[in-house]
Amino acid sequence: MARPRAFDTGAALDEVTAAFWNRGYEATSLADLEAGTGLSRSSLYQAFGGKREMFEAALTHYQEQQIDPILRGLEAPGAGLPELRAYLSTLARILRSDPELAQRGCLVVNSMSELASHDEDARLTSMAYRQRIIDALANALRGASGTPAQRRQAPQRARVLATTVIGILVTAHLDPEGAAGLCDDLARDLVREFTR
Repeated sequence: MARPRAFDTGAALDEVTAAFWNRGYEATSLADLEAGTGLSRSSLYQAFGGKREMFEAALTHYQEQQIDPILRGLEAPGAGLPELRAYLSTLARILRSDPELAQRGCLVVNSMSELASHDEDARLTSMAYRQRIIDALANALRGASGTPAQRRQAPQRARVLATTVIGILVTAHLDPEGAAGLCDDLARDLVREFTR
């Protein structure tokens, strides 16, 4: 019979995620993961597998904790302008609430920049994340649109908006307040467009 783990796997995953979010995949060593979690290498391997499996678990955990809650409203049936505004306002609030944390950027976007050009698994994860943002924005844009022409343009507009959002998350590394201001500007532009 296997001995039960004597540590909190959820808390350990929080620390693994923080390590990769702080340093990136390649710069995070197993020693960093041991130091962050307080666990031995063998305990980490038993709980999560090798470094790559730990990274994949961290990406999934990050998306569940950080991304799912703010995309959920955009993805809901009947989403429209209120959900678009709420999404952008939430991003702005997050960026302003902790500038030091905001300068870490988004773990998934950071991974795109670091790995996607030479790592097929990372490229696929990045593409899936980008597509999820596009689909969520398109859903809400269709709900916000007043005319058939606007509804037809929703997928194209969503691609442009998703690219802008990803750019905002990169900008946060340099200027969290400026990135938050861009969210505010986007929200104002959408309100103006859909309430004329």
